[in-house]
Amino acid sequence: MNTLKATALVSVIAGGDLLTIAQSISGVNYKVIEMLIVASIWYLLVIALWSIAQYFIERKTAER
Repeated sequence: MNTLKATALVSVIAGGDLLTIAQSISGVNYKVIEMLIVASIWYLLVIALWSIAQYFIERKTAER
């Protein structure tokens, strides 16, 4: 279930904008792979932080 939640977050955190910015920067410095790796790391970091927050929110609401 967490995989489904993580992939659905792309629309919430504007994953398209993240890739657009990475592509525009790579157009200037010609480092496409490096910029896509950086964008992936940012995405995974946001997903990890959101998953931790979601865990605590779900745990808090389950207690009620």
